[in-house]
Amino acid sequence: MNDRTNYPICLFDMDGTLTPARKKLDRRLLADMCQLALHADVGIVSGSPFEYIEQQCSELWTTIGGIPTNALYILPCNGTQVYRFDHTVGEFTRTVNNNMIEHLGSGVFQNLVRHCVDILSEYALKNDELHMTGNFLSYRGSMLNWCPIGRDSSHEQRSKFVSYDRDRECRFYLRKRLMRRLHKDGLGKAIVCTLGGNTSLDIYPSGWDKTFALDHFTTRPLKTFVGDKCVEEGNDRTIYEALDPERTSFMTSGPEETRIIITTKLVQAVALHH
Repeated sequence: MNDRTNYPICLFDMDGTLTPARKKLDRRLLADMCQLALHADVGIVSGSPFEYIEQQCSELWTTIGGIPTNALYILPCNGTQVYRFDHTVGEFTRTVNNNMIEHLGSGVFQNLVRHCVDILSEYALKNDELHMTGNFLSYRGSMLNWCPIGRDSSHEQRSKFVSYDRDRECRFYLRKRLMRRLHKDGLGKAIVCTLGGNTSLDIYPSGWDKTFALDHFTTRPLKTFVGDKCVEEGNDRTIYEALDPERTSFMTSGPEETRIIITTKLVQAVALHH
């Protein structure tokens, strides 16, 4: 197997960048991504856990003629975890793992969970337009995902919440309330809360944002990133700004624009560095 450690690395957010939110990969991206992989390794760096990335993007590596598995990095939970394909077992296995509870301490984590439950309950009692389902908190090892409507919601319920959140700024309010409590606990600088995807918030230790993924590729001749949540409290903002906006990092409005970025900017850029 060829050593590709001198190849550029092109990192992509998933929801809103490679896929519509919580849906499968836009198949029109397959050919573009494969062309890119001729000159660069490809990484998916998402706030989602590995299981979601596999559900939504597995066609990248399972389709005949797809991206070679040795050219692909799966980087869940902001890159605090790394999965590589293990040919001895025929599947992706985790090679890097970070644990949020061990890092913060069990007591701090339990108090964080209590704050989230309390704040959401308080908000829901005052805003009966918020239609909730279940599975509001999802612990992902190195991140706590907080979904106000619940991850058991249907696509239709998620779409309604997106409109509700756009009008009422529900997640901005919840984030503000949580950070206020954490500051009172003396944890305002130790824990970060950002908007994740279209319906949730990502909570993790300070420094465990998507710039964490860059530490895995310090020797690469070129690093690029494409994401859709690159401004305000979006969870792509830190990595977008850490690279060079509009030169090596790019903001997209969705899979269709991602295709344009790949074909008009990334393919040429990585070819020059390979």
